[in-house]
Amino acid sequence: MHIQSDKLNLDTGRFEFYKKYNFTVQPDMKYIYFTHNDESNMKFEDPGIYSVFLLDDHDETITSALIEIID
Repeated sequence: MHIQSDKLNLDTGRFEFYKKYNFTVQPDMKYIYFTHNDESNMKFEDPGIYSVFLLDDHDETITSALIEIID
């Protein structure tokens, strides 16, 4: 599985590819969260609005969320 993030380009009003990370989901997981020390090294270096997707091995969306990084 993968986590992909796309960042909103404020000049065009469109989301553009930002980063993609490998991610492992275990069957017993009830929810997923990330920390700064997460093994996936998922980081948002820039403030902004992001669309974040959990993708299966065929890059099909399982779930997604819209987030804002303020600082």
